Amino acid sequence: MADASTSGGGKSKKNKRGRKKERYAALSKRGNAAQGEGEGSRSTPFDPPVGYELASYAKSQVMRTPGKTRVRSAAASAQTLRERGFNKSFIEESSDSEEDQPFSPVHMEVDQPSSSANVGLTPAEASQPSQAEIMDVTCETWKKMAGAVFVAFGESVGYIIEQVNEKRTCTTKDCSGILIPWNVKRVGLGGNMRVVFKCSGCEGGGVDFDSSTYMRELRRNILGHSVALSFILNGHTYEQYKQTLGLGLGIPVFAQDTYYSVLKRAYPHIHAVLNQQIQTARTDMKALDPSTVGSWKKAVTSGDGVYHTRGYHSKNMTVLLVDYKENALLAAVHLCMRGKDLTTEHIPLFKGTAKAAEGYGFELIWEELKNDGISVDVHWQDGDSTSQKSFRQYFPEGKVMFCGGHVGRAHGKQLDKVAGWKTFPAGYRQKHSKYEELSKLKCHCMGKKHTAKCGCLTPKTIKQMKINHFAALVQSGKDHEVYAKRMSVLGEYHSRNVHTWEGGKCDFHSSVRCTCKQCDPLDVKCGETPYSTSHPVTCPMHSMAYQVECEERAARSQDVIHPEMGRGHSNFPEARNNVLIRYRSKSISLNRLAYCTWTDIGLLQGNMTWCYRKFGPDYHWVKEIYKAMELPVPEGVIETARTKNEARKKKLDVIKTEEAKKRRIALKVARAMEQEERKRWNKARSVQHTYGDDDESGGDSGSDDDDNVSSADEENEANSILCDTAMPTKKKKQVTIISVSRKTCVCGGTDHVRRSSKKCKLYTPRQKKTSLSEQN
Repeated sequence: MADASTSGGGKSKKNKRGRKKERYAALSKRGNAAQGEGEGSRSTPFDPPVGYELASYAKSQVMRTPGKTRVRSAAASAQTLRERGFNKSFIEESSDSEEDQPFSPVHMEVDQPSSSANVGLTPAEASQPSQAEIMDVTCETWKKMAGAVFVAFGESVGYIIEQVNEKRTCTTKDCSGILIPWNVKRVGLGGNMRVVFKCSGCEGGGVDFDSSTYMRELRRNILGHSVALSFILNGHTYEQYKQTLGLGLGIPVFAQDTYYSVLKRAYPHIHAVLNQQIQTARTDMKALDPSTVGSWKKAVTSGDGVYHTRGYHSKNMTVLLVDYKENALLAAVHLCMRGKDLTTEHIPLFKGTAKAAEGYGFELIWEELKNDGISVDVHWQDGDSTSQKSFRQYFPEGKVMFCGGHVGRAHGKQLDKVAGWKTFPAGYRQKHSKYEELSKLKCHCMGKKHTAKCGCLTPKTIKQMKINHFAALVQSGKDHEVYAKRMSVLGEYHSRNVHTWEGGKCDFHSSVRCTCKQCDPLDVKCGETPYSTSHPVTCPMHSMAYQVECEERAARSQDVIHPEMGRGHSNFPEARNNVLIRYRSKSISLNRLAYCTWTDIGLLQGNMTWCYRKFGPDYHWVKEIYKAMELPVPEGVIETARTKNEARKKKLDVIKTEEAKKRRIALKVARAMEQEERKRWNKARSVQHTYGDDDESGGDSGSDDDDNVSSADEENEANSILCDTAMPTKKKKQVTIISVSRKTCVCGGTDHVRRSSKKCKLYTPRQKKTSLSEQN
């Protein structure tokens, strides 16, 4: 019995040891295959990308990633690099043994379940995700995480190390130490951090943590320069960059020289992206049929110049040319008076004055495009004479058209200038010598001040005249003769409240006023009140001045109304000018490099409407610049750019609807009426605050009659828009005038501020009356 039991027990232990040996052999074989040991596992070395370290051993190669993850074998390293986007940065030896080795998590030194657990899997365990499925999820997660930029406290790194210390031990034999922070470097890294951890029990068990990959050949870290580039692409100077990160978050930033070195490296790529868009727009025009309006041989353009700083002493200026049909940028020229950098030395310094810069800039543009074969039929611009001369020098057969908005603005400014005259100056009479009666006319307010209903060119009268001019532009369509006739009628008859004369009548309004607000303006059926001009001009001198101004506008009707396009505008280049101020302030003086860089960035953003139509919602110039500078595009930028483009396009579509236009008009009317309410509120106060106006004329607009100047239509519109406005009482109160410039009159009186007041002792008529009584 004893022998049988002994014999049986020995055979069982022998079989158990054999199975255990076979299992260990299988595990060893699998580990050797994973670690690069055995026949066919050796491979020739390859050059890893920057930031990756490669160590070669007797039977294997180990690659260390920037995140300090170790990857064994050349095949596993190559697969890791492919998944991270590298495909040309290394040379891999092709061998059947390498290609047949699947990449698995065993190649990385991370937590892995025991291999013995895979022996004898149950059906439930067999349903677990396979290694291939796990790796697909892992690779996708890594791709999202690798390109992400985030903000974290330094203690987050320490928290990860604490978890590592709890689950991992030092690889040094017989060492039981843990990782402890040894050194931290933050200065000079542009917001990044480098932390060195050492083992508390030995000298070889430390690790390093870098928050950004460091590029050795360029001697810079990627993330720090990406952050600086992001600030530059949003128009921030070094002071704004330093204040936001340094003062706001306490992050050590680059020095000023380093920041502007990033700007210096970025400018060529920014300019290249802008130039690519310009060349694409020109190519599209060249592809059109030469007989088509808007093609390269029959171009319709619009241009304008923009100064960097306000006034006539700006050191920088940019001249823009836009395709009027497609709103695409065709040319941009920068003119700078100072700058010594080598990056923009291809832009010569401008030697002329700021006033002549726009005309000179267009000379450069027209010369370049003329050599490229363009033929411009129509050019829309504002009233700048120098740019008009430049166009006619290169395209004498082309037509220069003026923006209707600028013509209306000039019309209003001229009326404002004439409104202050009591007689016509000699220069004005000489310029308009064909009107002989100018020397005989005088303002009927000569020797006294204008009032709200004096019949001269008051502010409200001029406002209505500008509205009439805009209505004439809109209603003329494509016929310039209609515009010319309308302006002549406005100046000679309508402004004088004459609507019917021998041989004609006002054909742009009905003979009676509408009261229901629903009738056709040319066919009013509800009203019985005869039509009358809201603010008639009865002064012979100012009436003649308005007639002369209207005749001048009528004589230039062919320069305002195009026979095929009607009234035009220069909004396309000017809209880009409004975008530029968001990327470079007008209150900061810039040299050539900084000005050209931030102006090009503003032009890229201002051209996004055309880019959306041309390249789709996925295009954005920020991505193009990151790629051109060989910097990784941060995760989320692509999706953010697409979302922003779609939201911007949707907003523009809403703005163009009729409902939005009506709402903007209603808001303008409401704003004007609100201002009138505020003026009335000021007058209803017992203490009025003025800027030295006469107390007899009272407050803001001259007299109390201003409250009743508005017509019945304006009152009804005001009531409908401002129905909830609290109206002040119209009961007259005792008024005390306080002048900002002087609180008392020169005579010493405190109840008035000027000698023209009847209360003043020095009032001239009173002195004459007193002296006459004394003589008698």
